[in-house]
Amino acid sequence: MSRLQYLLIEINSVTSEISSFYHEVYPFLTEDTVTIPSQGKDLMNEKYFEDYLESLQEILHHHKLTHRPTGGELRIT
Repeated sequence: MSRLQYLLIEINSVTSEISSFYHEVYPFLTEDTVTIPSQGKDLMNEKYFEDYLESLQEILHHHKLTHRPTGGELRIT
């Protein structure tokens, strides 16, 4: 498995957890067309996905410390 595939799987995992258990966080994610590069250059490389995964993990970690999940029982990971 390539590093990029691993990053995409991890991003999917974190966003799925947010979607399932932390609905109120979902609107704050920067996963929209504004974040997709519009220049001719390919700016979506491994570094882009690493940074995005790190930001998702930080958002989720902070939210877990300060809130209870909305989609089920309390989960601590």
